[in-house]
Amino acid sequence: MQALNRTKKAVLVAGFAISVALLAVDIYLAGIAFVIMAVVLMSFFIQEDSYGYPDVVASLSEDTREIIFRNRGNAPAKKIRITLIPIDEEIIVDTLPMDGTFKHTFAHMVSEVKTVISFENEAGKEFRRTFLLSSLSPEDEDLLRPAFPIFSWKEEK
Repeated sequence: MQALNRTKKAVLVAGFAISVALLAVDIYLAGIAFVIMAVVLMSFFIQEDSYGYPDVVASLSEDTREIIFRNRGNAPAKKIRITLIPIDEEIIVDTLPMDGTFKHTFAHMVSEVKTVISFENEAGKEFRRTFLLSSLSPEDEDLLRPAFPIFSWKEEK
């Protein structure tokens, strides 16, 4: 585990002190405060584990004349290598910052293309993503869509 920085340590020490102080008032209040501090501690460790991961995604533009690459991760993507199949093109991008976009324009409309994207984070860890993009099929990019339909989630009529 990585060492916690000073702010996180101060929050944890203050929470522990509050838990001990509440022990004199009521044991149940102290237990609730202790559970809250345990949840905060776990969230700190999860936050540290999920830091430094770029996430490059591809999508077709509305007129299907360009592919838009977007980094929606929490770190810049480096050494990006994009292969477009069956167009037989390879694109090299040096870096793509967080929330940055890169557009590749075609001379004609593209009906279907497979993109293979490989990239690295700042630490040198490699990632690889594959997207099958089609102009006729709807984009399945709804991040809030549940894994199985519950409560008639966006039911199509």
